[in-house]
Amino acid sequence: EITLPPGSVAITIDDGYKSAIVYAAPILKKYGYPWTFFIYPAFITVNEGSGAASWKDLLDLQAQGVDIEAHSMTHPDLTKKRGKTPEQYDAWLDNETTGAKQILEQKMGKAITCFAYPYGAYNKEVEAKTIAAGYEAIFTVADNPVHSTTSLHSIGRYTITREEEKNFPAYLRQSALSLTKADPEPGATITNPRPVITAVLAPMSAGKIDPASIETSVRDYGVVRHDFDPQTNTVRLYLPRD
Repeated sequence: EITLPPGSVAITIDDGYKSAIVYAAPILKKYGYPWTFFIYPAFITVNEGSGAASWKDLLDLQAQGVDIEAHSMTHPDLTKKRGKTPEQYDAWLDNETTGAKQILEQKMGKAITCFAYPYGAYNKEVEAKTIAAGYEAIFTVADNPVHSTTSLHSIGRYTITREEEKNFPAYLRQSALSLTKADPEPGATITNPRPVITAVLAPMSAGKIDPASIETSVRDYGVVRHDFDPQTNTVRLYLPRD
């Protein structure tokens, strides 16, 4: 609802490790940077004092203005049923989404409105369950910039590691391409281990896309082969392996 300066970022840290409090929190506080700590309650309850933050730690952070939000109950890949019956899987998803929200709201004494998928993994079923739990904003790790038309149910984040630090300035220069169609659709479950990933790009305000300017990469695969149809603004990505 407001205009942000170019290159604005939101800082998030996942899981609930004590190291985020020992190392990151003082630096973020020094520079006055707001940030969000995505917590999965089972980690805090079981490992408090042995690598995990304590509930008191989280309350202290919250008092300093840090936003505490949900990262599921036990940090699993929510798309993996692992032999559960449909009924068992449904109840398990309820606990991972609604259950985590309830515990965090009880412990933190505030509304929990944001959810970050563990590993960024989700499908239509997981997304529907997370929305039904009442979260207003849901986050992935899809390595894409956020813009005014980004769906609040799939807000991309960049995973920043030591190897990624050199790419950070480039991330700040990225702008989002709007898609009018994508196949497979985001969150879809597919059986083909090597699909051709197809996207139809929305017309650019600056004019036509120069095919020679296009580079394509897929997370965990690096640069991949592609072709582009300038007549339909369709780009296709070809995976080198399953």
